[in-house]
Amino acid sequence: MIRSSARALNPPFIALAVAACVTLFPATIRADITVSGQIAVSRSFNGVFDPLDVLAAYQQTVAGSQQVGASIFQPANTFNPISIQGEVISGGGPGFVSSSSFLQRIRSQSGARGRNVRLLADAVAVSRWTDFVVSGPSGGPAMVPISANVLVEGTASLTESNIGNGTPGDPSGYGWGRGTTATFNVRINGQFSDTSLWSLSSSDGGPLTIIRSTGLFTNFLGSARGTTPTVMVPVNTPFSVEMTLSTSAVVYSSEGTGGLIAAFIDFGHTGSFDATGSAFVLPAGYTINSASAGVIANAYVVPTPGAAAVLALGGVLATRRRRGAR
Repeated sequence: MIRSSARALNPPFIALAVAACVTLFPATIRADITVSGQIAVSRSFNGVFDPLDVLAAYQQTVAGSQQVGASIFQPANTFNPISIQGEVISGGGPGFVSSSSFLQRIRSQSGARGRNVRLLADAVAVSRWTDFVVSGPSGGPAMVPISANVLVEGTASLTESNIGNGTPGDPSGYGWGRGTTATFNVRINGQFSDTSLWSLSSSDGGPLTIIRSTGLFTNFLGSARGTTPTVMVPVNTPFSVEMTLSTSAVVYSSEGTGGLIAAFIDFGHTGSFDATGSAFVLPAGYTINSASAGVIANAYVVPTPGAAAVLALGGVLATRRRRGAR
């Protein structure tokens, strides 16, 4: 999904990379966090596609906790009447992952159709903890069944205004629209759970439509708790748990489409183990611990205020983004 190559738009744009927040936890309490994201544009005319332009991107892995982002702002000017703003952020730490994607495209007046343009913003966070240990009575089986109790919280919005005039839909004669997607999954001891997917779309001024809503996102209203499928894990032997959260936003139209089109999906607060009860479903008499994931005696301990600084960065950026969209 993430490409490392990059090519500037014409005219030049402003690209900002948000510095990573790292080492918020001691080196002895480790969570390997991989984050990646990109903002890109795809253009086509009469079915012929230009090469993908990657406007901003990041990808890195650290031990501990981090949140990274990238943003672009291309203002309208005499030669290009379209302004573009975008931002992607992803992060993770003990027991959680976070991700958000935002795009906004504005043209003050409609014009000639020109090329078809699709803006893309993708962000992915993967947290992996390798020190989970299940313990229980002596003389028990070597493998036991477990499943994880998890929580996801997020929102999405699809916005449009002043889309041309004179004819229904796109005044330039080509369709326009926007959409968002979120995915979440947990892998325990290398065994992949079902992926939960939430995808929304709206086109040509039509109503917001839920394209897909599966797993934890079935009938999703901003917050959902659930339990992963049961898998077998060893007793008294370390194993890994991996949690992945991704978000994407897309905005498409012809170059001549007038008005504002925006898509925003925010799962910055977050995908995690459930802290309201047991973190895992275990057989009677067993418990589970992971210092790096913040799971102590089968209870998920929400990260300390130091870790909250990671999430606060996302809040600041989201506030700036919302202000910029007005």
